[in-house]
Amino acid sequence: PLDNVSATREVILSAGAIGTPQILMLSGIGRSLDLAAVGIQPIVDLPEWNANSNETLDPLFRGGEALDAALEQYHANGTGRLAANGVSNNMAFYRLPENSSVLAEFEDPTSGPGSPHYEHAFANGFFTTSQIQPTSGSYFSIISVIVTPTSRGFITLASNDPFQHPTIDPKMLTTDYDVSVMIESVKAAQRFAAAQAWDGYITGPYIDSVNATTDDGIKEYMSQWATTIKHPFCTARLSKEDGEGVADGQLLLKKAKGVRIVDASVFPIIPAGHPQAMIYIVAERAADVIKATWDM
Repeated sequence: PLDNVSATREVILSAGAIGTPQILMLSGIGRSLDLAAVGIQPIVDLPEWNANSNETLDPLFRGGEALDAALEQYHANGTGRLAANGVSNNMAFYRLPENSSVLAEFEDPTSGPGSPHYEHAFANGFFTTSQIQPTSGSYFSIISVIVTPTSRGFITLASNDPFQHPTIDPKMLTTDYDVSVMIESVKAAQRFAAAQAWDGYITGPYIDSVNATTDDGIKEYMSQWATTIKHPFCTARLSKEDGEGVADGQLLLKKAKGVRIVDASVFPIIPAGHPQAMIYIVAERAADVIKATWDM
């Protein structure tokens, strides 16, 4: 079915870092060559449009009955699975030492000396977003995340069918900086797991490559296990009026009228941490701008 909806003031697009660029491109807004390739007539050409992606945790309940039981328990006494975030309540953010060989070789992409390069999240269980869960055994997971990646991915339309998922390539670990930081992150995780405090608790690695001692060995481990943990953003980023972004400082779509983007896609930079608080900030800013624009 096709529904036609008319707006009298403006359209607020909040479809998320994947849905927003997909809807814009399906509407003829984006790179003209990309749109024409899938049979869409370009209306607004944004030749410099690029899509970036980063990774943070995205736990999800998959069973309706389990969720109902957890909700009942939490509402009754504040305990159970919903009393925690589902993965880890223990996280650590690390900055490479200022004399690190990585910082000597590459430009530091962080915002300053107080900003981290990578994160560890600790889960009392087998955490994965891509691997098959073991059917037996007890596990402790250290999730390593590059929070200031320099790799840049992209989103394009697979076709002009709005019900077909877009093509997404995050291009993870495609820069030497990202590879080097992840190697340091894995080494730090190895040191943490080898601490005396874990004697008798951690008995050994899930796979031998976890204990790789050379950079090449760690790279091989990364090639097998590195994956997104599903927090994309910067896919329709804002910039100055004459900049290369998709939206301006008022979150309005450039080269068009009456479309405002309010979600993680407009992030101009990759935040060195989980994006939740920054999404709140964007929403609060958008509310103030909209109220001021329409004298509400």
